Amino acid sequence: MDKRIILAKAGAGKTYYICNELDPKKRNLVIAYTNQNISNLLNEIRKAHQSFPDNTEVITFHSFIYRNFIRPYELLVAKQYKCPSFRSKGVSLIEPEKSRINEIYNPGYHKKDSIKHYYTKGCKEVYLSRMSYLVLNSNKIFEHGIAYMKKFFDYLYIDEVQDFRKNDWKLLEKIIIFFSERR
Repeated sequence: MDKRIILAKAGAGKTYYICNELDPKKRNLVIAYTNQNISNLLNEIRKAHQSFPDNTEVITFHSFIYRNFIRPYELLVAKQYKCPSFRSKGVSLIEPEKSRINEIYNPGYHKKDSIKHYYTKGCKEVYLSRMSYLVLNSNKIFEHGIAYMKKFFDYLYIDEVQDFRKNDWKLLEKIIIFFSERR
């Protein structure tokens, strides 16, 4: 698979390039960081190909991680963190408890070896800000997610790469490396 990184300033045409570069006959996965850019990508792909290609999926990074790496493999998550099986209901935008408040230990904080570090009370929702770290901490979840990608997609396009930070960036790098390996 061809690998390219295109670095250019805002407004230089990176989104346009992705939309016009993708082959509508191939199975394409297009990931962006923001909902606004998803809208831009959908419109630009329709313009470039006269309609939206059946084999193309456009999704935000966090929705992609939840739907393809976390939600289908929560039984593995439960097993890894030695807790009862559960099925989350979505993603929480609320920031989880910090380890310290005003330099004093926060008793509401849960360490990284606890399921409560990644999920809200009762494992109802996964914390958006900790999703990437959860996947990075489990080779089994990561391997299953990559296998899924390789089964259903031929090409991976990522827009807004400059917006990725910390663990999202680390996970994105790992996905790119493993997805682009020979199948």
